[in-house]
Amino acid sequence: GRASHVVGRASHVVGRASHVVGRASVRTYANAACEQHASQATISMLQGHTARALTLLLVALIPAALPAALPAAVSRRAFGAACATSAFCLLRPRRASAAGASQYSTAEDLLAYVQKYAVRGNVSSVIAAIDSFSSPENENKIDGWGRWMMNVGPAKGEIYENLIRQYQPTSVLEVGTFCGYSALRTIRALPADATFVTIEKDPRTAAVASAMFEFAGVPAGRINLVIGALNERFAEIQRQFKQPFDFVLFDHWKPEYAPDLKRLEQRRMLRKGTVLVADNVICPGAPSLLADLGVTPWPGWDLECDENFLETRAQRREVYESRAWSTRLIEVPFEYRPDQPDAMSVSVRK
Repeated sequence: GRASHVVGRASHVVGRASHVVGRASVRTYANAACEQHASQATISMLQGHTARALTLLLVALIPAALPAALPAAVSRRAFGAACATSAFCLLRPRRASAAGASQYSTAEDLLAYVQKYAVRGNVSSVIAAIDSFSSPENENKIDGWGRWMMNVGPAKGEIYENLIRQYQPTSVLEVGTFCGYSALRTIRALPADATFVTIEKDPRTAAVASAMFEFAGVPAGRINLVIGALNERFAEIQRQFKQPFDFVLFDHWKPEYAPDLKRLEQRRMLRKGTVLVADNVICPGAPSLLADLGVTPWPGWDLECDENFLETRAQRREVYESRAWSTRLIEVPFEYRPDQPDAMSVSVRK
């Protein structure tokens, strides 16, 4: 147990170190490409994709390696972060591969667990089984944690359902279905006559989500599951669902948040009053999206996985205003990780 704790802390420390590359470039030069590569490298490292993480870190470090591009202190710090991350990637044990990400278990493992322990035809029972599978509080543990899966989890899930009930949308678009957890929470809170579209890039996890919906007893047509990347399916979604969406949830690849929001705006798939909820805007972080929403840096702001996020509350505004959006940040722990601060952004279109 002690060894597991040490390994977990080492993973956290190295993950924090690797974010330096992205932060330094974003703050100094607003280098979006470097930010994206550094963020992807960090996530790949945490997911166990060693070769991908090392390649992305090398690309992200190119500006930091040039003395003319960054101050020497920043270059040394970025280089040290890359070395630490690379060494940890080589030594870190790998996890089972699941839907394009390495986690403690696969999407199919989760489905099998739900089918064994949840009540067929009961949405709430399926949601509870998914949480049980992933939670560190359950006896179903690996390295001291549950069989962690990247669902939004109960804390964020409750907030999300309450937002659905508060705004009572007639149409909802979710980007990032994964195994269907947040989709089930959506329909549990959504008015029965409302339209719900969810899109998943990975066909494998989309298949698991579809099986999850069937097991939970979701009526045919209640959830419109679209397979593919959002930028590849815009025309299809717009053709089938002609009206702008009242409510949008982003919970997919974080560097795609900002580009996908621009695409939705350009295609007029949003309206005045549309609510946009974005998960994980602090950890792993979505600084480009926050910038587009008018969320300006506060003293001590760390762009990604900020350990001190809760301590910066006094320096943050209650509401941030941009030309098109009013945004507030809701403090909530990272998925099934009460020790890691995170936030959801909730924005209303003007």
